[in-house]
Amino acid sequence: MADIPNSNFKLSQTEITFDIYDEYVNSTNSHHPSDAGWGRKSRPVINISWDDIQGFISWINNTERPNKPYRLPTESEWELASSGGSSTVYWWGEKALMNSVNCNQSCRDEFLNTSPVASFMSNQYGLFDTSGNVWEWTQSKGFFEGKGAKNSNKKIIIQQRYILKGGSWENDISKTKTTSRILYSKNTRHYSFGFRLAQDK
Repeated sequence: MADIPNSNFKLSQTEITFDIYDEYVNSTNSHHPSDAGWGRKSRPVINISWDDIQGFISWINNTERPNKPYRLPTESEWELASSGGSSTVYWWGEKALMNSVNCNQSCRDEFLNTSPVASFMSNQYGLFDTSGNVWEWTQSKGFFEGKGAKNSNKKIIIQQRYILKGGSWENDISKTKTTSRILYSKNTRHYSFGFRLAQDK
Protein backbone atom coordinates (compact mmCIF):
# COMPACT_ATOMS: atom_id res chain seq x y z
CA MET A 1 0.00 0.00 0.00
CA ALA A 2 1.25 3.49 -0.88
CA ASP A 3 0.92 6.17 1.78
CA ILE A 4 -0.78 9.13 0.10
CA PRO A 5 0.71 12.41 1.43
CA ASN A 6 -1.58 15.00 3.01
CA SER A 7 -4.39 12.48 3.38
CA ASN A 8 -5.79 9.96 5.85
CA PHE A 9 -5.61 6.92 3.55
CA LYS A 10 -3.35 4.55 1.65
CA LEU A 11 -3.92 3.00 -1.77
CA SER A 12 -2.72 -0.16 -3.51
CA GLN A 13 0.32 0.57 -5.64
CA THR A 14 -1.14 -1.56 -8.42
CA GLU A 15 -4.50 -2.81 -9.54
CA ILE A 16 -5.49 -6.10 -7.90
CA THR A 17 -4.17 -8.95 -10.04
CA PHE A 18 -5.58 -12.31 -11.04
CA ASP A 19 -2.90 -13.92 -8.83
CA ILE A 20 -4.45 -12.38 -5.73
CA TYR A 21 -8.08 -12.58 -6.81
CA ASP A 22 -7.80 -16.24 -7.82
CA GLU A 23 -6.73 -17.08 -4.25
CA TYR A 24 -10.05 -15.69 -3.11
CA VAL A 25 -11.99 -17.57 -5.80
CA ASN A 26 -10.29 -20.87 -4.95
CA SER A 27 -10.87 -20.38 -1.22
CA THR A 28 -14.52 -19.43 -1.42
CA ASN A 29 -15.82 -20.96 -4.66
CA SER A 30 -16.94 -17.50 -5.74
CA HIS A 31 -17.53 -16.23 -9.28
CA HIS A 32 -14.54 -17.16 -11.46
CA PRO A 33 -13.85 -14.12 -13.69
CA SER A 34 -12.78 -14.78 -17.27
CA ASP A 35 -9.44 -13.41 -18.40
CA ALA A 36 -10.79 -13.22 -21.99
CA GLY A 37 -7.89 -15.42 -23.07
CA TRP A 38 -5.30 -12.72 -22.36
CA GLY A 39 -3.62 -14.38 -19.36
CA ARG A 40 -3.94 -14.16 -15.59
CA LYS A 41 -1.12 -14.00 -13.02
CA SER A 42 0.17 -10.39 -12.89
CA ARG A 43 -2.51 -8.93 -15.15
CA PRO A 44 -5.28 -6.94 -13.45
CA VAL A 45 -8.35 -8.97 -12.66
CA ILE A 46 -11.19 -8.11 -15.05
CA ASN A 47 -14.82 -9.08 -15.59
CA ILE A 48 -15.75 -8.32 -11.99
CA SER A 49 -18.59 -6.22 -10.67
CA TRP A 50 -18.78 -3.88 -7.70
CA ASP A 51 -20.77 -6.58 -5.93
CA ASP A 52 -18.04 -9.18 -6.65
CA ILE A 53 -15.45 -6.88 -5.10
CA GLN A 54 -17.40 -6.61 -1.84
CA GLY A 55 -17.04 -10.38 -1.40
CA PHE A 56 -13.30 -10.15 -2.06
CA ILE A 57 -12.92 -7.31 0.44
CA SER A 58 -14.74 -9.28 3.15
CA TRP A 59 -12.51 -12.29 2.46
CA ILE A 60 -9.20 -10.41 2.51
CA ASN A 61 -10.15 -8.52 5.67
CA ASN A 62 -11.02 -11.81 7.40
CA THR A 63 -7.91 -13.54 6.03
CA GLU A 64 -5.28 -10.87 6.66
CA ARG A 65 -7.01 -9.16 9.60
CA PRO A 66 -5.28 -5.81 8.97
CA ASN A 67 -5.24 -3.11 11.65
CA LYS A 68 -7.48 -1.02 9.41
CA PRO A 69 -9.85 -2.85 7.03
CA TYR A 70 -9.43 -2.65 3.27
CA ARG A 71 -12.11 -0.98 1.17
CA LEU A 72 -12.65 0.68 -2.17
CA PRO A 73 -11.47 4.29 -2.45
CA THR A 74 -13.90 7.14 -2.88
CA GLU A 75 -13.77 9.07 -6.14
CA SER A 76 -12.09 12.04 -4.45
CA GLU A 77 -9.50 9.79 -2.79
CA TRP A 78 -8.80 8.08 -6.09
CA GLU A 79 -8.30 11.43 -7.87
CA LEU A 80 -6.01 12.75 -5.14
CA ALA A 81 -3.84 9.64 -5.32
CA SER A 82 -3.92 9.45 -9.10
CA SER A 83 -2.81 13.06 -9.49
CA GLY A 84 0.47 12.36 -7.70
CA GLY A 85 0.22 15.83 -6.20
CA SER A 86 -0.12 17.50 -9.58
CA SER A 87 -2.92 19.82 -10.69
CA THR A 88 -2.37 19.08 -14.38
CA VAL A 89 -4.69 17.20 -16.77
CA TYR A 90 -2.61 14.03 -16.47
CA TRP A 91 -0.44 13.27 -13.46
CA TRP A 92 2.68 13.75 -15.61
CA GLY A 93 1.60 17.07 -17.19
CA GLU A 94 -0.83 18.77 -19.53
CA LYS A 95 -0.15 16.81 -22.74
CA ALA A 96 -0.61 13.15 -23.66
CA LEU A 97 2.53 11.07 -23.17
CA MET A 98 3.01 8.40 -25.81
CA ASN A 99 4.12 4.84 -25.01
CA SER A 100 3.76 5.46 -21.27
CA VAL A 101 0.14 4.39 -20.72
CA ASN A 102 -1.84 1.32 -21.75
CA CYS A 103 -4.73 2.59 -23.85
CA ASN A 104 -5.83 2.10 -27.47
CA GLN A 105 -3.69 2.85 -30.52
CA SER A 106 -3.57 6.53 -29.53
CA CYS A 107 -1.02 5.63 -26.80
CA ARG A 108 1.31 3.75 -29.17
CA ASP A 109 1.98 1.15 -26.48
CA GLU A 110 2.81 -2.48 -27.25
CA PHE A 111 -0.27 -4.07 -25.65
CA LEU A 112 -3.45 -5.06 -27.50
CA ASN A 113 -5.44 -5.49 -24.27
CA THR A 114 -4.55 -5.46 -20.57
CA SER A 115 -0.89 -5.29 -19.57
CA PRO A 116 0.77 -6.83 -16.49
CA VAL A 117 0.52 -4.30 -13.67
CA ALA A 118 3.45 -1.89 -13.27
CA SER A 119 4.47 -2.25 -16.92
CA PHE A 120 4.71 1.54 -17.14
CA MET A 121 6.22 4.20 -14.91
CA SER A 122 4.56 5.13 -11.62
CA ASN A 123 3.28 8.53 -10.62
CA GLN A 124 4.93 10.68 -7.94
CA TYR A 125 3.20 8.71 -5.17
CA GLY A 126 4.46 5.35 -6.43
CA LEU A 127 1.14 4.28 -7.97
CA PHE A 128 1.08 2.36 -11.24
CA ASP A 129 -1.61 2.32 -13.96
CA THR A 130 -3.85 5.03 -12.55
CA SER A 131 -4.06 6.07 -16.19
CA GLY A 132 -5.22 3.29 -18.52
CA ASN A 133 -5.05 -0.52 -18.28
CA VAL A 134 -8.47 -1.00 -16.59
CA TRP A 135 -11.23 1.24 -15.31
CA GLU A 136 -11.20 1.07 -11.49
CA TRP A 137 -14.32 0.77 -9.36
CA THR A 138 -14.77 3.22 -6.47
CA GLN A 139 -17.21 3.24 -3.58
CA SER A 140 -18.70 6.55 -4.75
CA LYS A 141 -22.01 6.93 -6.52
CA GLY A 142 -22.98 9.38 -9.23
CA PHE A 143 -26.11 10.19 -11.19
CA PHE A 144 -26.60 8.66 -14.62
CA GLU A 145 -29.10 10.08 -17.08
CA GLY A 146 -30.49 7.80 -19.75
CA LYS A 147 -33.57 7.31 -21.92
CA GLY A 148 -36.44 5.18 -20.72
CA ALA A 149 -38.17 2.22 -22.35
CA LYS A 150 -38.85 1.92 -26.10
CA ASN A 151 -42.27 3.46 -25.86
CA SER A 152 -41.07 6.41 -23.76
CA ASN A 153 -37.92 7.61 -25.53
CA LYS A 154 -38.51 11.17 -24.38
CA LYS A 155 -38.55 10.20 -20.74
CA ILE A 156 -35.21 10.66 -18.96
CA ILE A 157 -34.43 8.11 -16.25
CA ILE A 158 -32.03 9.32 -13.56
CA GLN A 159 -30.31 6.52 -11.68
CA GLN A 160 -27.55 6.27 -9.11
CA ARG A 161 -24.62 4.16 -10.27
CA TYR A 162 -21.10 3.52 -9.04
CA ILE A 163 -18.19 5.50 -10.44
CA LEU A 164 -15.15 3.98 -12.17
CA LYS A 165 -11.97 5.96 -12.77
CA GLY A 166 -8.85 6.07 -14.92
CA GLY A 167 -9.70 4.82 -18.40
CA SER A 168 -8.66 1.48 -19.88
CA TRP A 169 -6.71 -0.33 -22.57
CA GLU A 170 -9.57 0.11 -25.05
CA ASN A 171 -10.02 3.87 -24.59
CA ASP A 172 -8.39 6.86 -26.24
CA ILE A 173 -5.71 8.55 -24.15
CA SER A 174 -8.07 11.47 -23.55
CA LYS A 175 -10.09 9.09 -21.34
CA THR A 176 -7.11 8.46 -19.04
CA LYS A 177 -7.11 11.90 -17.42
CA THR A 178 -7.24 12.15 -13.63
CA THR A 179 -10.83 13.39 -13.84
CA SER A 180 -12.07 10.74 -16.33
CA ARG A 181 -15.04 8.76 -15.01
CA ILE A 182 -17.81 6.42 -16.07
CA LEU A 183 -20.83 5.13 -14.14
CA TYR A 184 -22.27 1.62 -14.09
CA SER A 185 -24.68 -0.43 -12.00
CA LYS A 186 -23.05 -2.45 -9.23
CA ASN A 187 -23.69 -5.85 -10.85
CA THR A 188 -22.03 -4.98 -14.19
CA ARG A 189 -19.07 -7.11 -15.27
CA HIS A 190 -16.84 -6.02 -18.15
CA TYR A 191 -13.45 -6.92 -19.63
CA SER A 192 -12.16 -3.40 -18.96
CA PHE A 193 -13.26 -3.14 -15.29
CA GLY A 194 -10.90 -3.80 -12.36
CA PHE A 195 -10.04 -2.21 -9.00
CA ARG A 196 -7.49 -1.42 -6.33
CA LEU A 197 -7.90 -1.19 -2.56
CA ALA A 198 -7.79 1.67 -0.11
CA GLN A 199 -7.08 1.60 3.62
CA ASP A 200 -7.34 4.28 6.32
CA LYS A 201 -4.04 5.24 7.96
